[in-house]
Amino acid sequence: MGADFASAQIVSITDSNLRAAIESALRKTPGTSITTTELATLAELIAPNADISDLTGLEAATNLKRLDLGAAYVAAEGRSVNSNAISDLSPLAGLTNLTRLDLEGNNISDILPLVSNWGLGEGEEVIVSENPFNDASINVHIPALQSRGVRVFANDLKPTTLEYTLSLSLGYNLIHVPCTPP
Repeated sequence: MGADFASAQIVSITDSNLRAAIESALRKTPGTSITTTELATLAELIAPNADISDLTGLEAATNLKRLDLGAAYVAAEGRSVNSNAISDLSPLAGLTNLTRLDLEGNNISDILPLVSNWGLGEGEEVIVSENPFNDASINVHIPALQSRGVRVFANDLKPTTLEYTLSLSLGYNLIHVPCTPP
């Protein structure tokens, strides 16, 4: 064994479905240890139907170029079905080799970790449609990625809260009422 394997650390992957997807991609026997060295060899992870909700441990996949954990499509209903429930993107902030990222139809409200990933730039693709983004993601973070040349695919941009203005004709001041969209 080389020095790389001797110094490799075991990675803690808390989501059992993410672990299974990584084991499959690395062709590992289920339940065996996964090391930082092994994860660093992973260039692609595709698991749209895996019911993944936690990306902890994936930060060690430093050479990951393509990550597809988006929604699966059902042809008979003609619309996407949420197949993963990912909300925290912080493990992706340091994966600077990413060129294509598909997280469509998850539970992501904040994409700041993607803005913090300075490896995402000209020509890379980020697919994040059908997520309940917060105002900062819609108005600041997505435009920041786009200004760096990242092709962001994000339709259905609806903030998690809306603000309505009520004006009364009896001389009252305007009232701002925050509420959750239906």
